[in-house]
Amino acid sequence: MKRPTPQLIVLSFALWLTAAPIGLAQTSSSSSTIQTGGTITGRVQNVVTGNYLNKARISVKGTNLVVYTDESGVYRIVDVPAGANTLEVFYTDLDVQEVSVMVNPRGTVERNFDLTSKARYGEASGVVKLDSFRVTSDKETDGKAIAINEQRFAPNIKNVMATDSFGDVLGSNVGEFLKFMPGLTAEYSEVEIVGISVRGIGGDKTSFTFDGAPIVSANAAPSRTFNMNTLALNNISRIEVTKVPTPSTPADSLAGSINMVSKSAFERSRAQFNYGVNLMANSENVTFKKTPHSNGDHDTRKISPGFDFDYSMPVNKNFGFVVTGFQSDKYNE
Repeated sequence: MKRPTPQLIVLSFALWLTAAPIGLAQTSSSSSTIQTGGTITGRVQNVVTGNYLNKARISVKGTNLVVYTDESGVYRIVDVPAGANTLEVFYTDLDVQEVSVMVNPRGTVERNFDLTSKARYGEASGVVKLDSFRVTSDKETDGKAIAINEQRFAPNIKNVMATDSFGDVLGSNVGEFLKFMPGLTAEYSEVEIVGISVRGIGGDKTSFTFDGAPIVSANAAPSRTFNMNTLALNNISRIEVTKVPTPSTPADSLAGSINMVSKSAFERSRAQFNYGVNLMANSENVTFKKTPHSNGDHDTRKISPGFDFDYSMPVNKNFGFVVTGFQSDKYNE
């Protein structure tokens, strides 16, 4: 007698403790051996959403000093000429901001920037006027701006998508999100997406990384294909897809590479909690009652509940944490 395939139950719980990033942003000019200028440092955020901005461009007008913020919105410009300087901050889809900063020789000045868009949020940056459609449109616009800004300043050709670009993804499945990106094809194992093919070359030739570090497959079978059916989307901030390998790309990235950037408590200035509940069903077995299984040995439910949540808490400038979890139960004959 053919035994039924057991129901797929996926439970993931992740706890991330994050330390504040340390490092210097690259500048287009080399600093002298003996620093005669000053240093300007700070953070850049979207004051309406409270999110710190990655790859915001900060330039010192009248010089060739240009830096970009890191994933926590932090920037640092060294060897800035002493005296009055004008900083220009640019981020896609937000208003350009110019501020005058006085720099002392060999001194350090901290200057934070709160960017906004008057066309979207109005003159008062702390007040958001909402109508029946505004919440959804703002969320989509934020995801679009993140993707465009990442691609604009990327060192190579790549596609970037914030994980909230397509709204809620049922079951918090990474594969269900990736299948909507151009040039990618999902590879299935029964009802679950287990691999992603880039440009049709095959999932076994696509490399996966998490925050730039290679990750191994959860598949027990010997294969080069990364099995993503236990990878939670609600633990990821954005996904970067590189379709054109560069000389520095590892040899196992023949088709392309997919890098998943984890959520960080330092991406925002205040605590944030997101949650979702769902019901999952097979379109051929839509009933809330217990019905016989395919071989008739016992009755099972064909519609199963699921949930997902993520909580980000920046405690201070040097410490924060992110907690995520999800449960997904999908019936399969």
